[in-house]
Amino acid sequence: LAHLGPKFANVTVLSETTTASLQQTLTQLVAAGQRYDPLIDELEQGLVAAKHKANHAQTALQLQQDGHRELQAECARQEERLIHEQRLRQTEQQQHHSQTTALEARVAQLLDQKHRFQRRIEAEQEKSQALQTRLHDTLQAENKRAKRLNGLFEQLSHRRMHSKSAVDKRVMDVIELYEGKFQTLKQE
Repeated sequence: LAHLGPKFANVTVLSETTTASLQQTLTQLVAAGQRYDPLIDELEQGLVAAKHKANHAQTALQLQQDGHRELQAECARQEERLIHEQRLRQTEQQQHHSQTTALEARVAQLLDQKHRFQRRIEAEQEKSQALQTRLHDTLQAENKRAKRLNGLFEQLSHRRMHSKSAVDKRVMDVIELYEGKFQTLKQE
């Protein structure tokens, strides 16, 4: 066969028994292969179904991961919002505390002023009461003195004093002058 050309240079010629044996082996292999064809088809279908399920599972996993990322982003936004609200609340509490402290200080200041005013009012009331008592005592003393002077006038002139009479007024002035000197001497 080598003389037929380079294509046939490596071709080996087999004997009939070897060829028959090889042919029988090939027939068995083809028969065995045909016997496994339904199993191979079933395995190929299972493989295709498994690939389809894997693709479906991968898509579902991708969707879950996307949903998870969205949930994480939403959680981050909620956390930021909560932190912001907490800071606002803390600021409001600090402002409220500052205002409360300022109001308490103002109330204390006003109470102090109130107490000072009350003490001043009480002192003024005591002064007023003392002045009223003095005025009352002075008025009573003046009424007694006027009665005494009128009594003296009546004893001296044997009549009542007329308020429109100039002479009676002059007599009363003289009585008052002597009465004042008498009281001064009496006190000494």
